[in-house]
Amino acid sequence: MARTLRILLLAALAVVLGGSPARAAYVEFASLLGTGFSAPSGVSTGHALNGFGLTGITADFYGFSWYSAGSWNSGYNPGAGTPARLQMVQYRGDYGLGVGVQPNNPPLNNLPATGVNEIDAREGLLLSFNQPVYLSSFTLGNFFNDTSSSSNPSETGWVVLDGNYAAPINFTAPATQLVGGGTPGTYVVTLPTPVLVTSIAFFASDRTPGASWSSDYLVRGVDVAAAGTPEPASLLLFGSATGVAAWMSRRRRRAA
Repeated sequence: MARTLRILLLAALAVVLGGSPARAAYVEFASLLGTGFSAPSGVSTGHALNGFGLTGITADFYGFSWYSAGSWNSGYNPGAGTPARLQMVQYRGDYGLGVGVQPNNPPLNNLPATGVNEIDAREGLLLSFNQPVYLSSFTLGNFFNDTSSSSNPSETGWVVLDGNYAAPINFTAPATQLVGGGTPGTYVVTLPTPVLVTSIAFFASDRTPGASWSSDYLVRGVDVAAAGTPEPASLLLFGSATGVAAWMSRRRRRAA
């Protein structure tokens, strides 16, 4: 019996210490950075996520652009690129973070190739954490509102996790996000299972090189959870095993 209890305790402890992602917390960038946020340098670091239940975890933001390779495509690594302005943008009542290579201008007043106010095909937004977190989803703002055409049948974006450019996550705006298909709005991309990451890079793709205004969007926030946090069920298992062990110990002492 003692051997069985030891095995049970060790198994329960392994489950607890191994951990699994806790319930994800939605980190809204507008709440974290402020609705008037702007970083012309393209860099903003050291943002504590304590207010989102992620004690001890900080987030850094980096906006950048490049020109040599044109539109972003799967597998391409633009490197650090050139720092580009980070800007919190309001569109139809919602705030989202965008990247621009020119001074800010009002929403829906973007001229071709200016790359202002959203993440375009030649821009990237890098979000990094000081320790690993579980990413379960990310929320996009409503700049998916360009009309569909033969050269750009859908608006496409990409997310690269931990610099794995060989296997980016592809997402496409649904028809309701396009002009004539409904009202553009918030779009949540949920991963099949939470993924442990330390960095998330957002890119936009474009089917027509140079027409970078055809695929663009804002990033509103991400759903992340601290790594190694045991779920309540794991704690219950460990507590039950500990209680049984204590009861058996008392029983043996009384019998002696």
